[in-house]
Amino acid sequence: AARGFWRAIKGRFPLLLPVPLEPVALRTSYSSDFLYTLTTDEVRMEAFRRAIDSHRAKRVLEVGCGPWTPLIDMCLASGAENVLAVEASPQHAAAAKGRLMKAEGKVQILTGRSSELSKCELTAGGPPELL
Repeated sequence: AARGFWRAIKGRFPLLLPVPLEPVALRTSYSSDFLYTLTTDEVRMEAFRRAIDSHRAKRVLEVGCGPWTPLIDMCLASGAENVLAVEASPQHAAAAKGRLMKAEGKVQILTGRSSELSKCELTAGGPPELL
């Protein structure tokens, strides 16, 4: 089993990890190692980069931005002028705000679950062109 795992990694296949077992209603964040694995998966991140670059959206809604914000960074690099990010974990939202201070005015991070926010909150600045 271990050989198959490392063969897949060396073959640049996306790495899929199990989702934590707590009920979805209680889950507000993932562990740092899980987030690290997701954001360092080069195949996965390149697919996101290509998709974001192909849309060149000016207004973006990012649901579940996490603390490291790689997709927001990609959207800004692709020309986004208004990014609204929603993060359920207060700790992750605070970390994301700290990372994105340089993009002040272009990025707003709301703390909470997207399902609990109003349509007005989620479409501040106009409806998103990319979700």
